[in-house]
Amino acid sequence: MKTLKTGIVLLALLLVAMVIVPMVSAMQNDLNAVSGNQNSITPQEKTIENAIALGSSSSDIIENNYVPLAIARNQAIEELNEVIYLKKFGDGVNWTGSTLNQTPIIVYDTNGKMLYYKFWVLSEGKICGEINIASSSVLGSPVQSVSTDSSEGLNVDKMEARANDIISTSFIGYSIKSENVVLYDYPSTGLLFELLNKKNETVKFVLDQNNYPDYRIIGSSNSTPIMKNIMFNNNSRSQYDSISQNDKKTNINIWKNENQRIESINGKINQIISPAPGSGTNLVQSTLAKDKAVTSALMTGKALAGSRVLLRNGLFPTVFQGYGYDWCKVGTAQTITTYYYLIGRPMDNGQSLPRTRTLQEIATKMGAQGTSAPTSPWLEQYYYQDPWTSGGLGMKQFLYEPYAPTLAYIEGQINNGDPMKIGTQKAISTPFGIVPAGHARACYGYDTTGSQPMVYFSDSRLNPYQGELTYEVFSSSNYNTYIGKS
Repeated sequence: MKTLKTGIVLLALLLVAMVIVPMVSAMQNDLNAVSGNQNSITPQEKTIENAIALGSSSSDIIENNYVPLAIARNQAIEELNEVIYLKKFGDGVNWTGSTLNQTPIIVYDTNGKMLYYKFWVLSEGKICGEINIASSSVLGSPVQSVSTDSSEGLNVDKMEARANDIISTSFIGYSIKSENVVLYDYPSTGLLFELLNKKNETVKFVLDQNNYPDYRIIGSSNSTPIMKNIMFNNNSRSQYDSISQNDKKTNINIWKNENQRIESINGKINQIISPAPGSGTNLVQSTLAKDKAVTSALMTGKALAGSRVLLRNGLFPTVFQGYGYDWCKVGTAQTITTYYYLIGRPMDNGQSLPRTRTLQEIATKMGAQGTSAPTSPWLEQYYYQDPWTSGGLGMKQFLYEPYAPTLAYIEGQINNGDPMKIGTQKAISTPFGIVPAGHARACYGYDTTGSQPMVYFSDSRLNPYQGELTYEVFSSSNYNTYIGKS
């Protein structure tokens, strides 16, 4: 794995130097350009170039199909334009006038290979979102996820300071060998530190600025127990390892077809903005006419049989569950409760919800003690089922299921106007105890117009103070439980 020490400075440089790619208005300068020359290449770009060069002669299907940065950047530009012009978040997000930074942060898989290129969406110089582009075509869809985000993005300085505190108290004699941004347990991203001592023993742990508890040990070459004779289970998960070899080959073809579509769209938009001399296209067009032409171009290759359905047209509630609180199930229930209150959906007794619930009210009903998660999925289920007068949501049709929902089920729920809770991740063992299975998010929409279906979530763990909205490629391997109407 490459060190991130020099590359991590990027985030600060991006906000200070504002190396950005304006959207449609200046796209002609970037559509087919390789970023800079050898004298101006950034450390991140050099890392990507080296990985692609090594991968080109590798027998590994992941590395052999790494995506060049120029292509990934164009894919991110096209997706941002879809969010703006096709309103992919509905009315829930307005990124009109936003821009995209040129050089992304590399997000690694737990197996050490490049996984995503994380591009920041910037509005008035501040981060307002992110677009994660596949670093290898074995993932299929070039666009893996799009999310709103807080203005601080990945606060690397904060995580490095916390890491130094941990090392000085818990890993005496160790120093940092490397650090990288890693997707350690979908959808959780953190900073992975590899430590080394004088005996050449290594320890790896992840810090996640949004996560509770503070860190997770995911590997150690030292056979003796660490941290006061307590051993920890490595419950990190590799995204690449969850894809079969046959699916990787299939996904490569999906990626190629989608990339061809994106190249065609970017070419059309480039022609709209800066027509070639003698093309017969009128250089003087109204802004409205250009917007219509861009919108039409972005529809190229969209599945006419597909559909995009978002509850309340994307105006779905968000909430932040709180620093140090393992209350994602509580936060999910709060957003679902608020949604039903806003639309006036009746309970079993035929009456509309009188109000929404507070996080503390829901936590009490679910039996969440202190900052811990509810101890039982049945207590979680009872919140949705029990009458309002007993502290519940008053909808007995909600049932807990210990397996991933199908896409057809999600579509049916959303078409019926009902959100649902979907859980990810497995139970993890940490220095602070066991974190129960399943990071919970409220699913509020789907989109089947693209090369691979997308699902929409309201996530209470991310984006401090408000939570976030996100959409991502649907993959049943990322989900393991759900609570929805029967």
